[in-house]
Amino acid sequence: MLEALAFVLFKTYVAYMFDQHLRQQDNVMIEGAPQWYYQRKEDHVCASGFAKGDFDSIDKARHRAQDALVRLIDDATKAMVYKHFSENTNPAEQELVKRFESDEALPRFVKAKARFHNVEYQEETNKAFARNCVDRSSLLSYEQERLQKIHVAVIEKYRHEAFDELEAERPADGGDEQELVLDFSPYLKGSQSESSPPQDPFRELEQESTDH
Repeated sequence: MLEALAFVLFKTYVAYMFDQHLRQQDNVMIEGAPQWYYQRKEDHVCASGFAKGDFDSIDKARHRAQDALVRLIDDATKAMVYKHFSENTNPAEQELVKRFESDEALPRFVKAKARFHNVEYQEETNKAFARNCVDRSSLLSYEQERLQKIHVAVIEKYRHEAFDELEAERPADGGDEQELVLDFSPYLKGSQSESSPPQDPFRELEQESTDH
C-alpha cells in the first residue's frame, strides 16, 4: 500500500506542479518590467525578481528570483498535498506524505540546478530584473530520488509495526535485504499538457491496491 501511495503521490505531483505553474500569474505588476519577466517557459518552472539601485542591484534581483523560485516550488508542493492527500489517516502513509511535503534541501537544489535565463538592468529607471528557471527533467529527477529515499526511510521506521501493507514490501526470504527501488519512469514521459491531476488520488490508490 505504501508503494502504491508513493506512485500516486509522484504522479499527482508531476501533473499538479506543471499545471499549477502554467496557470500561475504574478499578482503584482512591476512598472518597467521586461516582457520576459512574466513569461512562462515550456517544460520549465520559472520565477522572477527585481531590485532598485545601481549596478549592485543586479545581484539582489538574482537572489530574489532564486528565492521566489524556491517559494513557488514549495508552495505548489504544499498546496498539492493539502488538496489531494490531507485526509489520509494511516500513520505510515501520513509520514511519507509529510516528509515529501517538507523539503529542507530545496534551496540547495535550486541554487545548484536552476539557471538565470534573463538578467537586465535599466539605467533610466535604476532597476534590475532577473528570471530564474529549473527545467522539468531536473526537477522531476530530484523529486523522484527524494521520494525513493523517503519511501525506504518510512518502511524502516515502521518495519516492526503491525502494518500488513508494509510487511508485504519486506524481502520474504529472510536474507540480506535489497533496497526497494521505485520505477517512476511512466510518469516522466510526455509534456505537462498530456496529464492532469487525478480527481480523487485515493480512489486511484485503492484501485491500484486491488489490482495488486
